[in-house]
Amino acid sequence: MEDSIFTKIIRKQIPAKIAYEDDQYIAIHDINPAAPAHLLVITKRQIPTLNDLQPADAELIGGNVSARQKADDGAGA
Repeated sequence: MEDSIFTKIIRKQIPAKIAYEDDQYIAIHDINPAAPAHLLVITKRQIPTLNDLQPADAELIGGNVSARQKADDGAGA
């Protein structure tokens, strides 16, 4: 599978304004925001589609909410 734009952002091959980053997530500011604080939270483990999620991914996907809250703290949302 070819790398997505998000994979390239995670690898720092494409610049992005990072609001938050840890070992599992990266939160970036949207380049065309629909709101004053429009962030995208991306899992660093590639999950191509929702159909590719497994029960073992529940903690990773749930942690997305926590990552968003941490990103909000840094973004002034």
